[in-house]
Amino acid sequence: GTLYGAGAMSGAIRIITNNVDLTRSAGAASLTGSSIDHGGAGYAAHGVVNVPLTDAIGFRAGGYYDHEGGYIDNAYNATPPEIVGLLCLKTAKSGGLSRVLSFHTVHNALLARHPEHLPRLYQPFWFDRQKEFFPGEPETFFAPVFEEGDEGELRARFSVHQINGGYAMKGTPVDNEGAAALAAALEIFEEPDVAMDFEFAPGEIQFVDNRTLGHSRTEFEDYPEPERRRHLVRLWLRDHGRRAYTG
Repeated sequence: GTLYGAGAMSGAIRIITNNVDLTRSAGAASLTGSSIDHGGAGYAAHGVVNVPLTDAIGFRAGGYYDHEGGYIDNAYNATPPEIVGLLCLKTAKSGGLSRVLSFHTVHNALLARHPEHLPRLYQPFWFDRQKEFFPGEPETFFAPVFEEGDEGELRARFSVHQINGGYAMKGTPVDNEGAAALAAALEIFEEPDVAMDFEFAPGEIQFVDNRTLGHSRTEFEDYPEPERRRHLVRLWLRDHGRRAYTG
């Protein structure tokens, strides 16, 4: 499926209160970045401020914003997996929610609000194949974001990270029409009502339609001990194409 590469799928904001320190004014902020194998880039910002107002009253607020790139698994191969399974063996210390969205929703929103950009997404873009090819094979793949399946159904492959990488490897920028179309799609990905986040507990497994659902995981903090670290097992399934990795 797509995790909406390295999409960024949507943002989330949360405000966390804590006891006010009436003895001093203080604040802190941090910004981190991340990337997903075969997916997109993400980032997170954290901040907190503490201000005493009187000897008995003060103000303290904290904020958190995260953005995770999305993708469809294996977007850069001729025959991507149809179904992606993900088994959770161990969770991280914090974070790491699963996130999914519907490409039909994104497509219909583009059709309603930015119909001028939709035709370009049905035309090919260069994808970086992430070094997953045999010697002598091309390092990039040329394919559209949206296409019709054999029975007319909508199919998608999306990863801005891989598209940007593909054009960098080709030594040419994304064309203006393509860049505008990708930006319009990402704008919809970022809307808070488009994606759904949910917990993923040990022993649980999720299956997604890799060509119609965008999927990703949010930023997480892991345990320092190797034996306790987050552990997810991925399974790719398809019933057509060659038996080879590329399909």
